Amino acid sequence: MTLFEREPSAQRDAEYERLNRIALGLPQPQLEGYQARSWHRQGLFDPQGKGIYLGTTFTTKGGFNMSISISSRMVLELLAGRITQEQFQNYAFRGDNCFEQQLKAGCTIQTARLEKGGLDEDDDQLVFELEPDWGARPLRNPKL
Repeated sequence: MTLFEREPSAQRDAEYERLNRIALGLPQPQLEGYQARSWHRQGLFDPQGKGIYLGTTFTTKGGFNMSISISSRMVLELLAGRITQEQFQNYAFRGDNCFEQQLKAGCTIQTARLEKGGLDEDDDQLVFELEPDWGARPLRNPKL
């Protein structure tokens, strides 16, 4: 933070000290000025607007075990009706329904958790751990 004034005064030193304490408590800026201006023009800081989502990640843990991490803000906006199911699928999975594929493969959600993440922790991720579930797998004759 930089302060420019025309006539410095000794009376304002206490005010400057308070301003400096406030400035030290603020998080470091994550955007350049032109980026912030562009984001404002796009309405990305509007609390009622669509959010900025963390990307969906898939992690395979050997064999059939897999974890899927999805932006919690995106899930909330889907549940709130701000985005459609088609938009959700497009943003999260580029049109494919990954959960449907995993269910067809015989995997189900074994655990789910919330992980902090994102720039300044403004978006978290829902992490779903999928594992094989023999009740969800089609039965096959092993001799065929």
